[in-house]
Amino acid sequence: MRHGEYKKAAMRHLSTCDILLKSIEATKTEEKQKIIYNIYYLSGYIIETSLNYAFFCLVNHKGEIETHPSYTSNGIKNHKFDSKIKFIKDNYGDLSGLPFISTSPQNGNLYKLYRNWSTDLRYYVSTDKIIINEKIIENFIAEIKKFSTIILKRF
Repeated sequence: MRHGEYKKAAMRHLSTCDILLKSIEATKTEEKQKIIYNIYYLSGYIIETSLNYAFFCLVNHKGEIETHPSYTSNGIKNHKFDSKIKFIKDNYGDLSGLPFISTSPQNGNLYKLYRNWSTDLRYYVSTDKIIINEKIIENFIAEIKKFSTIILKRF
């Protein structure tokens, strides 16, 4: 896989989230929460693929990403935002102006969603850790759009 695929994946995931957001309105009440949780799960991959794209642009890597030494050693292969952010910042990557990293959203629930995202969400969502409803997920995706737009234009 080449690093440009991360940019395409981020845009594809964002487009899917937009479609799912629009579908909530026409969905029966009991199904809405399932869609909201799926949007939340997919939203983390928008962040992850955007950060991975920034990383490989920053190191000016050409070729298959699996051949880069940092692919496994610096947290690129894992799903931890913090390790990706640390590597980008340590290599003078500009992450200024990014929601969740250099600016906090007005709504504390949005930052909590960002901090609590994990791949384990594909199995369950701990409702005691996060509160998520239609309005919150709309606002969260709006912040993620800002996040990915800044990264994908900057790198």
